[in-house]
Amino acid sequence: MQRIITVMHQEACRKIIHCLIVFVPFIAEYSYALAFFLLSAGIILYSWSEYQRLAGHYVPVLSDIKAKAFRTRDIDHFAKAPVTLALGAMGALALFPLEYAAAGIFALAFGDTAACLVGKSLGRIKIPYTGKTLEGSMACFATVFILAFHASGCDILKSASVAMAATLTELLPIKDYDNLLIPLVTALMLI
Repeated sequence: MQRIITVMHQEACRKIIHCLIVFVPFIAEYSYALAFFLLSAGIILYSWSEYQRLAGHYVPVLSDIKAKAFRTRDIDHFAKAPVTLALGAMGALALFPLEYAAAGIFALAFGDTAACLVGKSLGRIKIPYTGKTLEGSMACFATVFILAFHASGCDILKSASVAMAATLTELLPIKDYDNLLIPLVTALMLI
């Protein structure tokens, strides 16, 4: 039981950080250049701190935050999730109109988070070859459906297809690369 509580605390910390990406569309609405600058600076700072961590060096504040959020699979190598998260947001902003890019970024922040937290806490039915659960996937679908419903002008069929595409992307056994693909797939499906 203690291990489950520790894992859920760790996942909650990770997903709180993950959800900070929702501020990017609001920044981009003000200035695309500022949004790209902040995402690029974040990638550089994070990458530098990861190399410091792997070399055994402590980086004030960042080392403490990462210690609360790290998964055991990330301990011995460069943890890619924050980089793919930022690159996914940058790709969506670069390729799609802001309203669709924002929906893709929100799907990444909230859909992926819902899948993880529901899947880890309530998930019982495993989906073969994915490491994911049906309950987590249903949470992702429902979350993205609501976001797509708003972004599509209340088009139920389009919202369902967007939610299905994002959910299937989240289901792919590609570890942290879903962070790169979910905003792109979601934004593309909204066009």
